[in-house]
Amino acid sequence: MPSQRTSDGSTGSSATSRGRRPRKATQATSSGESKTRWVAASTHWLEIAVPAHVEAVEAVSEILSRYGHNGIAVEVPVASRGGADHIVKAYLVDDADAFAKVADARDALGHLQAFGLGPIGELAVREVEDENWLEAWKATITPIQVGRFLVRPTWSDASVAGTITIALDPGMAFGTGLHPTTQQCLEAVSYLDLDGLRVLDVGTGSGILAIAAAKRGAREVVGVDIDPLAVRAARENARANEVTVAVHEGSGADVDGTFE
Repeated sequence: MPSQRTSDGSTGSSATSRGRRPRKATQATSSGESKTRWVAASTHWLEIAVPAHVEAVEAVSEILSRYGHNGIAVEVPVASRGGADHIVKAYLVDDADAFAKVADARDALGHLQAFGLGPIGELAVREVEDENWLEAWKATITPIQVGRFLVRPTWSDASVAGTITIALDPGMAFGTGLHPTTQQCLEAVSYLDLDGLRVLDVGTGSGILAIAAAKRGAREVVGVDIDPLAVRAARENARANEVTVAVHEGSGADVDGTFE
């Protein structure tokens, strides 16, 4: 099983009581602190899935990431630019607390409807066997082309002629490139000649825009974010893409110099 990144503090004790050998996993919280939880080495999982309009994907993803292990996954429809429903998924241990978490997620999604972000469908739940968990999760992550960029998961070798590949770890639930604003910025960057320019990415998240700028020829790229988890994610993604991006924790006011 991949490393855990969640925001709840459950221990998975009911799985241990069934006689399964537990496994220790490090949990990164939004404050940057680390907690330790025990997850059964062999257990069952619940997949929770929510259809959401493209405008609501980021907000739904944030809610599900509170309960799911290793972030969230988003299925992107072929007609993604038309606002068609995306499917946001998360996976949680099928333990004594699982359905309370599902109920909490449903309540949070109900409150989200009031903000008018676009239609949000009913939350669906299904059981997933342990040995199929990782493959089921990976199957939901598909490459997406934005302008001249092809954004793909790190384990995929997908390529499209004439595109520039950006590989991201989808387990790091920041700036997926699906939100309309991020997508429009990414498309714009894909057609820019940034050769020799200094570029600053404020609120870098996964680092997707900073990585894109580096791949378009910027001589220096700096990314900043107030979230330490985002800083770590951006640094790891930059390394995976073999580009140089200086990522710092803080705000734009903490960065010196002039940027084009």
